[in-house]
Amino acid sequence: MFNSLKTKIIIPVGIVLIALVVAIIVYTAIAVSGLTSDLTDERVSAAANMAAARFADVADRFLIIAESTANNHIVTSNELLPQKWTLRKTSTQTQGHMRK
Repeated sequence: MFNSLKTKIIIPVGIVLIALVVAIIVYTAIAVSGLTSDLTDERVSAAANMAAARFADVADRFLIIAESTANNHIVTSNELLPQKWTLRKTSTQTQGHMRK
C-alpha cells in the first residue's frame, strides 16, 4: 500500500500545493493589510491638513470681520439696534428688576 503511485506522487504534490496556496494567501493578506494601513494614514493626514487650512482661513476671516466691525462706528453704537436690543439698561429697567 505504501509503494503505490498514489502515496509516492499524488499525496506529496497535493500537500505541497496546499502549503503553497496557504503561503500565498497569508502573504497577500499581510501585504494588503500594510497597504490599507498606509492608505488610511494618508487619508487621515490629508483630512487633518485640510481641516487645519480651513480653520486658519476661518480665523483670518473672523479677524477681518472683527477689524471692520470695530472700525465702523455705526455697528458699535446703539443707533441701529432696536430698543429691546440695547446694550445698556436704563435706570428704570434695573430698578424694576430689583423690586421683583
